[in-house]
Amino acid sequence: MGIPTLLRNVLGIHHPDSPADKVLKVNIYGPAGLRSMLRTIFALTHTRTAEAYAVHELLSPGDPITPCEPPHIRHSSEAPGRDIMCDDDGFWRNIASGHSPRGEVIVQAGPILHRDPCIGYIFHEPPNGPPFPEPRKIVVLGDTSSATDLTPLISSTPGRISLLVHESTDAWIPPNIDTSLAARRSPELVKQKCLEHGHSTPLQAGQCAGQWDAERLVLNHIGSRFPAPSFAEPRSKKYRTAIMREIERQATEAWNTTPSVLPPRVEEGQIQQRQAIAASDFMSVHIPVHGTGPPSEYNGRRGDNPKRGSNWDKRRRMNT
Repeated sequence: MGIPTLLRNVLGIHHPDSPADKVLKVNIYGPAGLRSMLRTIFALTHTRTAEAYAVHELLSPGDPITPCEPPHIRHSSEAPGRDIMCDDDGFWRNIASGHSPRGEVIVQAGPILHRDPCIGYIFHEPPNGPPFPEPRKIVVLGDTSSATDLTPLISSTPGRISLLVHESTDAWIPPNIDTSLAARRSPELVKQKCLEHGHSTPLQAGQCAGQWDAERLVLNHIGSRFPAPSFAEPRSKKYRTAIMREIERQATEAWNTTPSVLPPRVEEGQIQQRQAIAASDFMSVHIPVHGTGPPSEYNGRRGDNPKRGSNWDKRRRMNT
């Protein structure tokens, strides 16, 4: 539901002298029905923008098609989008691409399990043989209680997963960190409720990262019952940070103890230092070309106090 607000800000305000032929600025890829939803919200809120967006719907057999022609059925801020049908395996391959210093970055997508239609996206560099480095690959999942259906697409795309972004909606917090939460909910109840609502725990996120042999794991979509550590509230920071660290610990433990279902890529005897990280606003993850730099760098971690005057601190203060 945040897409309409994002578009209103990114596409600018419509003025009487704005050109009739709007420049296409934003391309959106998502499930069937997204095009219709945005049209309805824009119409009900009387939204008009200076530039245009397009919705490209990822369709499966039986999905309704929301047409883009004739032009009058589109919103005035909408450009024609593509209807992309999945292949025989149920995946959407090569749906988009962009340029990088190493060539095109290619986007693939596939369905993941949730109570509503939801999609996981794979961004990877082009395959290059020796002596070029192994291509980097990023996997970003939507809401899900299981993403295992994406495994064939993961294994068929080049490179290992450099970064997995996986949701972690709820978690059991032990009594040594929060007595009240532990007293009200057992680990079994937390997992049961997560599955009922189509979401994941840190344990499930870590298991997914282990099964796919991901190099980095960032946890997002953390439930509102776990408020982020606040720089403005020092007294609550220690408690909130402890909860985030516990969520990270659970995911990390599952990650490092779950065997991969993909062909082995790590040389025998190589030691991996893998640590899951809870996402936070303005956090960045540095992913160097394989074999050219340190294994990972997380900037602006949740609960860490950035150095005064640093670039991340400046961005944080400008946006609060």
